[in-house]
Amino acid sequence: MSLKKNAWIALAALFVLLIIWVISSKNEQVNVLENQEEVAAVVEPKVVLTLPADTLRFEKHTIVSGESFGALLGKRGIGTAQIYKIAAAVQNDFNVRRIRAGIEVQFATGDSSLFPAFFIYPESKYEYWIIGLQDSIYAKKVEKEREVRRRAISGTIDDALYLSVGRSGGTQALAMSLVEVYAWTIDFFRLQKGDAFSVIYEEEYVDDTVYVGF
Repeated sequence: MSLKKNAWIALAALFVLLIIWVISSKNEQVNVLENQEEVAAVVEPKVVLTLPADTLRFEKHTIVSGESFGALLGKRGIGTAQIYKIAAAVQNDFNVRRIRAGIEVQFATGDSSLFPAFFIYPESKYEYWIIGLQDSIYAKKVEKEREVRRRAISGTIDDALYLSVGRSGGTQALAMSLVEVYAWTIDFFRLQKGDAFSVIYEEEYVDDTVYVGF
């Protein structure tokens, strides 16, 4: 009986070890899958201005006085017929005559191509146009992602409001905005020297450091 009992105990112990091994194996599989997902997230293709940067070369160029859209493309090997075709195709969205001297534009060229595939023209600090130049001709206006940062300043009125706000770390534009927003609730003409103020407001940035407003 003792031998038979010991055999059953050994069998039960083996069964428990088998269950533990199965659970451990499943946990290892989950960890492997999670690690694979993390690796997959790391190798996502880099994107610049919504374009696949890993397969494109970017060239920056500052437009000089008298330089036209056609001249910009012609210098980069695009023929006259293609230039007219592009201008006609995008005219309802982007007027190629609107480009101005002093604006920094970009050209994006594929790794295996001699001619640019995209023309990038900034509309503002956070808006830009992408013009497709090759097989797919189009004009698309895109907004950069804006980051909102909350700020707080405080101080006392020593002279003009905009000067006092400026000494506290704000801007003249912020002071003017305060006057416009609270014109019906605060009599700014009755502000006196020594009056205290506190302002909490939000600023918008693109590309981490470029301030675009509040």
